[in-house]
Amino acid sequence: MREETKIERIGKKMIFLGLILFLFVPLLQTVSGFKNYIRPLDGAYYPEGDVDFSWQGWFHGDYQSQKDKFLKENFGLHNYYFRLICQINFSLFKKANATYLVVGKDNYLYESDYIDAYYGRDFIGEKKIENFVKKLKSVQDTLRNHNKLIFLVLAPGKACFYPEYIPENYKTKKTKTNYEGFIDAIKRNALNHIDFYNYYTSKKYTSTYPLYPQLGIHWSNYASVYAFDSIVKYTEKELSTDLPDISIKSVTVHDSLKAPDNDAVKSLNLYKDPKTFKMAYCKWEIKNDRTKNKKLNLLVVSDSFWWYIYGTNLTNSTFATSSFWYYNEEIYPESYSSPLLVSQIDYTAKIRKADVIILLHTEATLNKFGGGFVDMAYETYCHPGLKKEKIQEMKGKIRSTSEWFKNIIIKAGERNISVDSMLTLDAIYTLESMANDKK
Repeated sequence: MREETKIERIGKKMIFLGLILFLFVPLLQTVSGFKNYIRPLDGAYYPEGDVDFSWQGWFHGDYQSQKDKFLKENFGLHNYYFRLICQINFSLFKKANATYLVVGKDNYLYESDYIDAYYGRDFIGEKKIENFVKKLKSVQDTLRNHNKLIFLVLAPGKACFYPEYIPENYKTKKTKTNYEGFIDAIKRNALNHIDFYNYYTSKKYTSTYPLYPQLGIHWSNYASVYAFDSIVKYTEKELSTDLPDISIKSVTVHDSLKAPDNDAVKSLNLYKDPKTFKMAYCKWEIKNDRTKNKKLNLLVVSDSFWWYIYGTNLTNSTFATSSFWYYNEEIYPESYSSPLLVSQIDYTAKIRKADVIILLHTEATLNKFGGGFVDMAYETYCHPGLKKEKIQEMKGKIRSTSEWFKNIIIKAGERNISVDSMLTLDAIYTLESMANDKK
């Protein structure tokens, strides 16, 4: 048997010491405080909090349970290891370590809801769509008599804009979609609307700059700014008024993605983002002529696409007040400091205060159309006999009826809205039915 050389023995010892050192790196990093300088994880990530020791928590097991969660998430090099796993899954298996994100062909990123909507897998049916549109039309006609405006904005989601990159395992036979159902009903009922879905998809190959990013979920900064300019011009035309003008001073093109065009890839927590095409970013100014420009009160009920307009501060520069009801649940800007829900306010008064009301939907959220707002606006303007006291009384009756209330909870989950919003909708529906039966 050959005897080990001195160099081989030294080499083995170095490997052994290296492995021991590697195992102790997380501990050394945690003790030294170096972990404070590690790049934090991105996306919808909610870190576990640490817990103070108490005998009560010890004997109940709460201390051990929370401490275990905290340590699993905060040991040294945790974020490096997590990003390594994310990078391996993305690069080798085309898998995203982020809820609902789908890695398509050529690394185009999607959310699964948009793919479902593109193939019509979430179609709610023509009857429901017609009911929504007719109620909204009644509100529209009533508001016109008050020199106010309500209109629907339809924006294309990523799947309908880039269907060619949808992965094969997510494809199914294309059936009627909610967008197709709504646009038919909208035209039939002459409902006020702006169809960016049709306009932007038709400009996909002729637009000067990309309208949707490869590695983001929403429309680009460039597309959102021009969409808002169109919204302002539409408002001016419908109300025969002058609003402050938006002037695009310059458009700069960047090799690397800037917010919000990197929203999806950021949540992947990769070491190195995949290459992508250049994106354009607008610089703008508001030209306000106080002698002629009218400042109106704006209320927007929308999905996440409005964030990319709201975040530019364009709305506050163009309108006197701007309120954003995110999915008709959280109210902004109030919720920046402390959560404020639509169910917690006198929504009738807020709706009446608005001069311009916008409902914005992409195809992925049309199955939850308005999130209950259509019924709230209809109650406010088209059914004045339904006083708030009667609605609250009916809501109390529903709560006290066990089976009825259980059904409300189930329907709220199906519609992805709050239980209180579902209570309100059912109360309004019941009171309307009772009123119709008396006629």
